[in-house]
Amino acid sequence: MYCYLLQCTDYSDTCAVAACDDEIHAWVSGYRQPSAPTALFIWQVAVDREARGKGLARRLILSLLARNSNSDIEHIKATVTADNTASLALFESLAQALDATISVTPHFDRKTHFGGRHASEQLISIGPFTLSQAQLKEQFQ
Repeated sequence: MYCYLLQCTDYSDTCAVAACDDEIHAWVSGYRQPSAPTALFIWQVAVDREARGKGLARRLILSLLARNSNSDIEHIKATVTADNTASLALFESLAQALDATISVTPHFDRKTHFGGRHASEQLISIGPFTLSQAQLKEQFQ
């Protein structure tokens, strides 16, 4: 819980929640990479089972980009396991919405980085992109 509280306070510009009738339906957390401040790294995406398939995660990420505090972001990055088809589809959809290229490259290796206890993670990179705040707001509505 502490980690999530820190994300919501220290990284509030790069986190978003979708709620309806006091129930949370989706959550996206991210941060700007210290070595690449115009890159938004999406750390976690969660969508309630009943809300899946409606583009909610994509709209939340686009809403992050539409914030004035994030107007200089030019890239989105994330890591995803090869079998996470939902996340891969999300990032492909984002690349299309942003009219940007997407690349998928090996990043964290199962043996080298996780001691065989977690699947390898691929690095998703989207960008560069440049859309006005108005265009972004139109995309996520």
